[in-house]
Amino acid sequence: MRRPFAAALFIGAAAVLSAPAFSQALLERGETVPQRVVPDWSLTLGALGGIRPDYEGSDNYSFLGAPLVELRYRDRFFLSSRDGLGVTAVKLGGFTAGPVLRYRFGRDQDDNDALRGMGDVGGTVEGGGFLRWQEGGWVVVVNAAQGLNGGGHRGATVFASLGYGGRLSERWLFSLGPSITWASENYMQSFFGITPTQGARAGYAPYSPNAGVKDVGFGGTLTWRVTDQAAVTAIAEVKELLNDAADSPLVERAGNSTQAFVGLALSYRFSW
Repeated sequence: MRRPFAAALFIGAAAVLSAPAFSQALLERGETVPQRVVPDWSLTLGALGGIRPDYEGSDNYSFLGAPLVELRYRDRFFLSSRDGLGVTAVKLGGFTAGPVLRYRFGRDQDDNDALRGMGDVGGTVEGGGFLRWQEGGWVVVVNAAQGLNGGGHRGATVFASLGYGGRLSERWLFSLGPSITWASENYMQSFFGITPTQGARAGYAPYSPNAGVKDVGFGGTLTWRVTDQAAVTAIAEVKELLNDAADSPLVERAGNSTQAFVGLALSYRFSW
C-alpha cells in the first residue's frame, strides 16, 4: 500500500491494542498525499505518548508510553506494531487486500481496582485480513481478526473506518473520520463478561454478553512533517461503547461508556 509519511505514525501500537483498542487504523484515514519517491524498503522508528482509560469502560485515565516500529517492503509486505505482519496479496486500482497476523495485549486485573478478582485476560495472537479502498481523499478500511491461542480472548473482531484527509499546507496534513467495531461472543465475554466465579471474587453479578456492535467512534490526526523523514502527529479520538459492552457491570460501575484517547507521536523514517 503506497502511503504518505503521516501513515508511518501508527497509533495502534501493541500497547494501544491492549485495552482499550483505540484507533487501530486511525492513521489509515486520509492517506492521500503521495510520496515523492516510493523506496523499496522503509523503516520507521518512533515513540507514542498518550492518555487512555485503564481498561475499556474505565473512568480512570493513565499515561501510555510505547515505542513505534514499522518495516515495509514497497506495497507488498509490512511488519509493524500497528498492523502486525501482513502481505498485500490483492491490488486492483485503489483496492488492496491481504492476510495479517498480529498480537493483541491482554488485560491485567491489577490495572484498576474495578478489575480485582476478575483474573487476567491473556495476550492473543490474532489471524485475519484487511481490505482497503482509496479514491481521492477518501479511504475505507476493514480489518477482521480471530484469536488463535487458547490463553487469549479466543474471539473475533471486525473493525471498519471511513476517513477523509490530505494536506493543509506543504508540511501540515490531517485525517479524520468515524469508525465502528463488531465483536464476537467470546471476545465480549473475555473483556465485558463476568462468570459466576469471577463475580464471587470481584463482587459483581454474573453477566454473559452477546455478540454485536461493540463501539462507534470518531477521531482525527494532525501531522507536522518537520522534514521529509521526521514528523510529529497529534491524535485524538472519542468512542462510545454500545449494546452489551455498555451494559457490562464493569462499565456501569465506572458510569463511563464514553471513552477517549489523546496522544502525541514522534517518528523518523529511514528508506533505501
